[in-house]
Amino acid sequence: MNRILNAVALSLILAGSSALAAEKSAGDRVDDSWIHTKVKSALVGEGSRKINVEVHEGVVQLAGFIKSDEARDAAISEAGAVKGVVRVSNQLVVQPKSRTPGRLLDDGVVAGRVKGILADDDSTSSIEINVEVNRGVVLLSGFVDTAEERAAAERLAKGAKGAESVINGIDVAGS
Repeated sequence: MNRILNAVALSLILAGSSALAAEKSAGDRVDDSWIHTKVKSALVGEGSRKINVEVHEGVVQLAGFIKSDEARDAAISEAGAVKGVVRVSNQLVVQPKSRTPGRLLDDGVVAGRVKGILADDDSTSSIEINVEVNRGVVLLSGFVDTAEERAAAERLAKGAKGAESVINGIDVAGS
């Protein structure tokens, strides 16, 4: 009888622990969503709409192509000033020149190819990886679970037709 009661008590304790862990995870997601919204609101300057913002456990990742060092520095400063931000991961690439409509189209095609390659490969969580292309330069960003997944995404992107170079701005979650 004692064994049964002990087993029941242990089950209840474990169930309670699981519920607390799930609640914390949900709370973390809410916090990250709140931080994401606040950072996006803080980034209202020129070119900021092109900045991709991702948040994981309070770490804000800013990624994208931006026109100047000053704009990059301002974005980093504004994001870092938001309450709850643990640190800012800067994956912003300064690219001051504008692109022709033809170049925009070419870059869109390359981005589509890279996204397709990532989606087709089991070693990457393509939904968590952002892909931007500017003048044939592929910028990968977002958060993944392992360094292996990060490396696989870079290797796969380098193999895409039209990818002249790859900047791997992917962060490994929790590191």
